[in-house]
Amino acid sequence: MEVTVVIPTYNERDNISRIIPEILRQDDRISVLVVDDNSPDGTADVVQAMAEKNSRIRLHRRPGKLGLGSAYREGFAIALAEGALYVIEMDADFSHDPDSIPELLA
Repeated sequence: MEVTVVIPTYNERDNISRIIPEILRQDDRISVLVVDDNSPDGTADVVQAMAEKNSRIRLHRRPGKLGLGSAYREGFAIALAEGALYVIEMDADFSHDPDSIPELLA
């Protein structure tokens, strides 16, 4: 995909299944990469189930809570290695509005 949205997660089970579809509906060029820090609430399992049904969703599981900054750095590195031309960061709690993505891309 041309655009990768990186979402770091830790205990975002309730939000992640709502925000990913909102992100993907913004543009067909977008994929989502969730970087999960071994959320005890099963966030990664929710994302994995979504990824099995949609190739535009990917999950990177980390062994423990390693921090927001390192999650973004790791996610950006993965996205760029996979050929993303644009990388956008978003939080799973809707503090970043998915509806702003088209404006960012413009």
